[in-house]
Amino acid sequence: MPTPIRSDAQRTHERIFSAATSVLTVDAGAGMDAIAQRAGIGRATLYRHFATREDLVAALRERFIGLVEAAAAASIAEDEPREAIRIFIEGVIRAVAVSCPMSDGRPGPGGEGRTMPAIDAAIQRFMERATTQGSLRPGVDAAWVFIVGKALIEATAREIALGADVDVLAPRAADTVAAAVLH
Repeated sequence: MPTPIRSDAQRTHERIFSAATSVLTVDAGAGMDAIAQRAGIGRATLYRHFATREDLVAALRERFIGLVEAAAAASIAEDEPREAIRIFIEGVIRAVAVSCPMSDGRPGPGGEGRTMPAIDAAIQRFMERATTQGSLRPGVDAAWVFIVGKALIEATAREIALGADVDVLAPRAADTVAAAVLH
């Protein structure tokens, strides 16, 4: 059984995640010095928590994957298409806002490859419900839902990393995606 993390160490861990997410979203090539500075901790403290930048990125990616999978599961459980897409888009934006899915400084393969089954299942279930209920816009397919959702999620994540309020932008982005694919 893993040793529980002390509460002060857990708070430092969260500060590191928050700082790394902000720094890496804005500057994908940023190093550990920039992350430590943003977190308001010394380099030695950062390295006690994460021995390498790769370890930190891997931890962020794992956090992201878990949150995206949870958003997908919550979306799949929702019967109303507009609410399902809102749950999913807001959940993914919040996941990106707290865990920056980085791989070599770029969002993508590390997190996306593992989350794709969850994302595919959520989109497929959404498409089935929206089609059955007649609320899908003509010409919209699963690929378009993915493209529109991903583009808006990425743009929103950048704004949040620059200081925008996730509680304002996440619902706005979800409503925008819903408006783009549903009538």
